[in-house]
Amino acid sequence: MKRWYAALGVGVVALCVWATPSSASPDDSLQCGDHLVRVGETLGAVLLECGQPTAATHRFVKSRRGRGSVDVLTYERDGSFPRVLSFDCGALTDITILSRFRD
Repeated sequence: MKRWYAALGVGVVALCVWATPSSASPDDSLQCGDHLVRVGETLGAVLLECGQPTAATHRFVKSRRGRGSVDVLTYERDGSFPRVLSFDCGALTDITILSRFRD
């Protein structure tokens, strides 16, 4: 039984590594102090550099490829459009710039 759990754990890690993009577009970034956050960074690194988001959601998902977690963080900064950061298995996969400010 322990071997099955170990194999499942290795499979989930492999899935997360495989699903992580290898390159980032120059538009996919968020400035946090002196640090430029880009696609591929970890959730922990983003929270450390940018602090607490304005809004956050976390959920576990199950698909044909296995199980994983999805996190969505929203950062609203003065003078700039809000950014929505999407994480898959703890790795930043997408940064979306919202077209207008929320009320």
